Amino acid sequence: MPDRSGFRRLRFLWWESIELDGVIYTLIPAQHYTGRNPLKPNTTLWGGIYFADDSHSVYYTGDTGYYDVFSRVYERFGAVDLMLADSGQYDAGWAQTHMNPRESVQAAKDAHAKWYIPIHWGAFALSNHAWDEPPKQATAAAGELGVNIATPRMGEAVRYDEIEQFTEAWWEEYE
Repeated sequence: MPDRSGFRRLRFLWWESIELDGVIYTLIPAQHYTGRNPLKPNTTLWGGIYFADDSHSVYYTGDTGYYDVFSRVYERFGAVDLMLADSGQYDAGWAQTHMNPRESVQAAKDAHAKWYIPIHWGAFALSNHAWDEPPKQATAAAGELGVNIATPRMGEAVRYDEIEQFTEAWWEEYE
């Protein structure tokens, strides 16, 4: 049934897929909670999205803690071209629901991502780390673990065939 916007709402279970205009979208499990509404706690599945066409594949993790789902994505789909991974707004108390930068890089390695972009950092503050701590730690961990990392400026458009041009540590301009 269409909602007020005229769009039909789709509901998926984890690992379910749909093809729209030559792009396959799959709901990927995420380790988080859906209790935003205290009257209806945990009534929906929290997830990320994997999408692919004939040319590329992208995996957006959504908010999630680190666990074995990333290697399972690789087992199901093969190497991911681009992974956009939760890497900020972490705290010891949220370890199960948000990755820290090192875990985020490890997740990209587990998914065999050809390129990784750390996301969910710097635009707003929910935790006690400095706004630029996530990219600093992520770039260091990516170097140690051999993961290709791109760090576009917030809101900057990136063409995949030019992604290697987005590796500057631009946040250092604000120190």
